[in-house]
Amino acid sequence: MTCVCEHGVWFRHDPRHRMFDPALGGGALLDLGIYPISFASMVLGDPLDVMATAEFGDTGVDAQTAVTLRYAGGPQAVTASSMEAWLPNRATIAGRDARIDIDGMFYRPTSFTLTDRWGDSERHDWKVAGGGMQFEALEVARCLAAGLTESPVMPLAETVAVMGTLDRVRASIGRRYPGE
Repeated sequence: MTCVCEHGVWFRHDPRHRMFDPALGGGALLDLGIYPISFASMVLGDPLDVMATAEFGDTGVDAQTAVTLRYAGGPQAVTASSMEAWLPNRATIAGRDARIDIDGMFYRPTSFTLTDRWGDSERHDWKVAGGGMQFEALEVARCLAAGLTESPVMPLAETVAVMGTLDRVRASIGRRYPGE
């Protein structure tokens, strides 16, 4: 199985903006790359190996980062994040017999296509009120109302695992933040 996911949004260069400020954790990886890496984690789990490359901007933050993740049993994920290019922001999960292509903003999907290896496909579209980003807030509200200290949908262990992967990416590209 292979997972391919990208998140790129162009930001006008402004050294005073948080995206360009190393002291504020600026750069593509932590602000944009978290989404495709979280997606890969949701689909494939915690990677065995992490390899990455990055282009750094004049303020020292990563402007673009590409990551390859390898998992037990052979699956791989490839992610890209960029604050210099507006990427299609899609995700694909591909296996031997079929693939799922999630269109548009994969982290708030409104459509996907399932295509089998013979080329037959099924398209699925739906409307999402509010653009889809409200579900995180609704889950927090649900957990608070239920007295939960973590969500069973996104447990703390999953968050810690994703942060560990991000730390491994940072080590691979040589990215350190002030005070480390």
